[in-house]
Amino acid sequence: MKKSRIWIVLFLFVTSVYAASDNKQVQKGKEAFGKREYAKSITIFKKLIESDPEQGDYFVFLGAAYCKNGQFKEAVDACQKSLNLPHAKEWENLSWTILAEANEELGRFDAAISSKKKSIELDPNSSDNFAGLSKLYNDNQQNDEAITAAKRAIELKPDAWFAFYNLGVAYGRKEQYAEAIEALKKAIEIEPKEIRVYAAMAFFFAEQGDYAEAIEAYKKAIEAAGSTKTQDVIKAIENVGWWDTNHGREFMRAGDHQNYVDHAWFEIIPDPTRPEGFRIGESGHLKMHDFMLPEKEALNWDHTLSAWIKAHPEVMGK
Repeated sequence: MKKSRIWIVLFLFVTSVYAASDNKQVQKGKEAFGKREYAKSITIFKKLIESDPEQGDYFVFLGAAYCKNGQFKEAVDACQKSLNLPHAKEWENLSWTILAEANEELGRFDAAISSKKKSIELDPNSSDNFAGLSKLYNDNQQNDEAITAAKRAIELKPDAWFAFYNLGVAYGRKEQYAEAIEALKKAIEIEPKEIRVYAAMAFFFAEQGDYAEAIEAYKKAIEAAGSTKTQDVIKAIENVGWWDTNHGREFMRAGDHQNYVDHAWFEIIPDPTRPEGFRIGESGHLKMHDFMLPEKEALNWDHTLSAWIKAHPEVMGK
């Protein structure tokens, strides 16, 4: 479930019905929203409100556009106003859904949870609502409640990957790692390209000391991302280096230099206080294997990594 997808679909569907009433300005506002021209949509609905300030539906439309435009406080204000004014019944669920998301973005988790519960009262058979509630409970460190909500979402929709993901996160935070990993594996079966699922699984593998599995999970997160360079991907790459280097230390302690190099990651940090002008940081984004592979046979393993880098200045800019 991509964030906000459900209420965006609901917004476009119900607005299309509403627009059939020949209100051309509502139609224009809807079209702007559909094209992700949220600022334009905001302007249109604000003008409609000026002409009819008692029409609650307009405030819902405005709140949706504000929320998608990142103006979360304004979204909360608009949706709260909509609930205090005459409005079409079908819009009430959307108002509470937007309020839940906007409050979540503002870090108001108690308010977000309360709003999501209102949505559930209006639509008690929505798996997405319960999965969303589970996420909010996770964000608020209410692990047991998150588990209960996620399980209800799965009862309603057995292929709800987002519910399995939140179930896994909640179990992991309770240090029930076997249950966490089982739930996350189920989420991956359903939605194999979700980076955050692999990242969570990797973290919980690492927490129980299974670094090899953690590394593989992070690598799968990077593979799933493809060319996308989001913060999740960057974090995954950094974590691969961190766990792989820790795994590599086991080989180093055993005197297995070849396997150490195959696992060790590092970074080059400028340091004018040192004679060589830099220092080595572990667990960075450079894989030692990649740079030493062409001449690993000739390399004197007694040389320090610093000495090797000085002999290979081309890596300094990487």
